[in-house]
Amino acid sequence: FSILQGPSLLCYNNAKFAENDFDAIISLHSGTKANKRKIGKFGIGFTSVYNLTNTPTFISGDYVYAFDPLNEIESITQGGARWLTNNNNLHKFTDFWSLFQHRGYENGHFDGTLFRLPLRKETNK
Repeated sequence: FSILQGPSLLCYNNAKFAENDFDAIISLHSGTKANKRKIGKFGIGFTSVYNLTNTPTFISGDYVYAFDPLNEIESITQGGARWLTNNNNLHKFTDFWSLFQHRGYENGHFDGTLFRLPLRKETNK
């Protein structure tokens, strides 16, 4: 998880992801938006974060999400992963986890959504 350390851009929203929001964000290439009133309806949406980072992560409700389309993180396969916030294995990564703990995470739950976009250290090849 060392690639997730260092300077990052943080984006917070007080709404939590619903299951269909998660399905939509992992289907980046489908180009469909069932709910045209949601954010991202006019442009490239979440895909635009890859201009800043290779490994966006976020916490919302009871889940932590990590995207790794370049397979740079050893413990993440198939481009991304989702874990329950009460997963004890996550808490081993104290540098990564402490960010979320100090911004609203309580009793195994995060009230809202916090994106963490670790800035790239070098240009993609």
